[in-house]
Amino acid sequence: MSVHNRGQRRALAVGARAWAAPADTAPLQWQPLSASGAQPNAVGEAGVVQFKFAAKDSSGEPLAGPWYVLVEANCRDDRANLHPDAGLPCSSDRPPSGRRELIDLVANDNNLGLRRIDFG
Repeated sequence: MSVHNRGQRRALAVGARAWAAPADTAPLQWQPLSASGAQPNAVGEAGVVQFKFAAKDSSGEPLAGPWYVLVEANCRDDRANLHPDAGLPCSSDRPPSGRRELIDLVANDNNLGLRRIDFG
């Protein structure tokens, strides 16, 4: 996942989280994805850094079939609406289980990205 800094100052305390949910379940059953390798913690002005996550389920097996993948980027001065430190009613440690709530959350936050991926 690429995290871009559109600001004119260095972004500090940068982090990212990711979850995956089987696309054919209702309600959505999110599983956290583990970071893969070293993760950056700062992004220079107008810079880009890469975060990597392992595409494995909670038991360590590779993801297979269609999954929704949600990724959240944060820094000290710009929290995603989902992040607990944002202090919003929608802030939590887990994405919403309803599709409508998920779509509304992602559509209104530039710190969130959602994709449907078919893992082979």
